[in-house]
Amino acid sequence: MIPMINEVGEYFISHPSVAEVCVLPRHEQAGGLVAFVVLAPGAKTKREKLAAYAAERFPGIAPAMSVVLLPEIPRSRTGSVDRMALMDAFDTGGQNVA
Repeated sequence: MIPMINEVGEYFISHPSVAEVCVLPRHEQAGGLVAFVVLAPGAKTKREKLAAYAAERFPGIAPAMSVVLLPEIPRSRTGSVDRMALMDAFDTGGQNVA
């Protein structure tokens, strides 16, 4: 069974090192997800550890999941999540992508 995006986000946020998360679908990969994660203050958890954490709960989607560490989740003027900016961060393939 493929988990819902909200279910994946709720699982990530249950990790003690995660302060905020936004999970979005990867349009170039069917069934793929990207988890944009902001670490809690003082947390030093690596993205690979967070990917492994998610793989424990969702082994079926682990190969198609990416984790991107960000200092903050970008927001629009109204305060909603700026999904375009998040996908731009993923598409640039920066060093914080696992």
